[in-house]
Amino acid sequence: MDDSSDIVSVSGSTVKAEKPGDATLTCSYLWGPKGTQERKVTLTVHVLEEGQVATWQNLKTVFAKGGEARLVGDVTAPGAVTEPLTVAAGTEVILDLNGHSIDRGLAGAQSAAEGGYFADVKGSLTIKDSNENQTGQICGGYSKGPGCIEVNDGGEFILEGGTLTGNKGAYGGGVHIKSGQFIMNGGAITNNSVSSESDGNGGGVFLESSVCSMTMTGGEISGNKAGKNGGGICSSHGKLTISGGTITGNACSVDYDYNYGGGIMCDGEIHISGAPKITGNTGRVTGTETIVDNLRLVGDNGKIVIDGALESDCQIGVNKEMSATSPSVFTSGLKGNGTPAAFSSDNGNYVIASEDTGETTEASITSAMGCWTVTFDPDNSLDPDFKPFVYYVARGSKVIQPAPIIRGNYSYKTWQIRKDGQPVDYDFSEQVEKDITLTAAWKHVMTVTFGPGEGKGEPFEAIGEQNQPIMLPNPAETFSRDGYEAAGWVWTERDISYPGGKEATFYNPGDKVDLTVQWTPVKYDITYDLDGGTLPEDQANPTEYNIESDAITLVNPVKEGSHFLGWTWEGQMEPVKEVTIPAGTMGDLAYKAGFEEHSWSETAEVTKKATASAEGEMVYTCTGCSETKTEAIPKQVLTAKAGKKVYTLKVKKLKKKAQTVKKPVKVTNSAGTKVTYKLASVKKAKFKKKFKVNASNGTITVKKGVKKGTYTVKIKVTTAANDKYAAAAKTVAVKVKVK
Repeated sequence: MDDSSDIVSVSGSTVKAEKPGDATLTCSYLWGPKGTQERKVTLTVHVLEEGQVATWQNLKTVFAKGGEARLVGDVTAPGAVTEPLTVAAGTEVILDLNGHSIDRGLAGAQSAAEGGYFADVKGSLTIKDSNENQTGQICGGYSKGPGCIEVNDGGEFILEGGTLTGNKGAYGGGVHIKSGQFIMNGGAITNNSVSSESDGNGGGVFLESSVCSMTMTGGEISGNKAGKNGGGICSSHGKLTISGGTITGNACSVDYDYNYGGGIMCDGEIHISGAPKITGNTGRVTGTETIVDNLRLVGDNGKIVIDGALESDCQIGVNKEMSATSPSVFTSGLKGNGTPAAFSSDNGNYVIASEDTGETTEASITSAMGCWTVTFDPDNSLDPDFKPFVYYVARGSKVIQPAPIIRGNYSYKTWQIRKDGQPVDYDFSEQVEKDITLTAAWKHVMTVTFGPGEGKGEPFEAIGEQNQPIMLPNPAETFSRDGYEAAGWVWTERDISYPGGKEATFYNPGDKVDLTVQWTPVKYDITYDLDGGTLPEDQANPTEYNIESDAITLVNPVKEGSHFLGWTWEGQMEPVKEVTIPAGTMGDLAYKAGFEEHSWSETAEVTKKATASAEGEMVYTCTGCSETKTEAIPKQVLTAKAGKKVYTLKVKKLKKKAQTVKKPVKVTNSAGTKVTYKLASVKKAKFKKKFKVNASNGTITVKKGVKKGTYTVKIKVTTAANDKYAAAAKTVAVKVKVK
């Protein structure tokens, strides 16, 4: 492979794990010219516990076999997947999103796919989310049929937690019940959609026929859009039972000949009890006029049935006719015993059917249900399109505060009631005790835009009152930027900074204030384990850095008696001597130094030989590195002196033959080298030829014929050179007396 490649392909290796956890595989590969250099790579393989799911294939296996499964990471369907996952008849699957997402991967597709939804349920599927923040979601569906989940052949889908969001279909953007039941006890179905180009029914949920049912006890259905009918729920002859949860902010949003039920469109029975909240949904009449449209009954079968007592915080907006001026609202106070159990709307009046006799009477909602009327007067002096509207409130109950009304740069500030001839702010926590009229008090508003600046995330807007405090959100909850943390907001036009999560006041801002996130680099720690070493004097390595720091080259430590092998860190087990942290790096870093004791060569290189007057030097080299150490060669100890003060020879013997003086010189030679002797001179020079010195042992030979007298014989003692010592010499005087 090319030595510049960052990718290593490993095949034919098996990692066997005795228990769940991380298994490590280390392998090597050759690179460089003719594959002569070896490198190692370490791979970590996570072994899943039973029931854990990390891939689309894992999901497919669980859905095929049945059983419980828990996500351990986000899952995205591969691009080649053309069919949804299937829960077969007789199979039960319980899926815990565990705070993770399942992405069908088609959000950016140019056109819908035949099987571009998540699951086809013919058995039983339960989805929950054990994460305390409930961040699990299923998204990214885009189908020519349902957007996310379809219930078929008498199947059952139960939603306990998690969110179905951002899915698109021809019908049933979140859930399509073709045949079977859907039970919603928690979780959410949000921001799904269906187009008017096809069926266009049920932005959140679509019950297709009379063999379908849906029971809602909790959770939220919000922000869904239908091209035709039922922004939140569309029920075509199916049975709806609602005893809890919230249905809000849904809409029939595309211009069409008719659009029914921004919240719910029902061509069948709706059974209601408990404390559901069905408010804040909108529909559209032919053209562009938007109306309040929470719960719309259509056809001859549309009917609301009160199954039991409605609790005190129940909130349901009901309207049958497409009229912007007569949305009627009923809230708490109804009791199941003794009150009419079924009613349907007819041009503002209600036909009440008695459970006991079946007889019907016609009466207005006020007289039939014992309600007070609360008239909201927006004060159309600012805009003639502002029309008063009425809420009907059960006696002993509170009125629901309407959604904000905005016209241009003005929005209602509060609703006021007149007391003692003076307008005062109305307290919506109080019970309504009579028919009342509330008038809007207006404020001059501005649009505050929150943007990520150089970070990631979708900008959003908020409405605030000019020159009055507005709560600024925490930017970190919406936006992110790798290597940075959100320090607050900055008003870009005026270069003024504000902290997040606190109130701020914008003085004379005009109609719009643009805020962007003020980012500061995250500080990361760098820690070092020097393994007993120290850094060179006056040098240091940094202990922190950030994404904007320049590249950092580490200073290597030193250690007495050892040489530096290199640095290791997480994921890098082989020591590296020269380490540079590239600019743009993120995360805490920890480096460990490695040392090895010096191992010196057995022989040394003599760089200076010793003499009798000066030490020599010899150098040893470490076998593991290029470091050296120098040792001194001691001075040569060389002494030479005469063995005796005077050596005496007899003249009589010298007349006959030569005489010798053996070992006349005593020599000490610390170098241990060869010693040689040489006659230097003889005092009484004319007799020098009569003396001879043995070169190997210094013996003096006196030839015959030497006359009486004292002779000083000087002998030059020389030591030979070797690998450590230079040659040396000394002269010794030996006295020889002939008598």
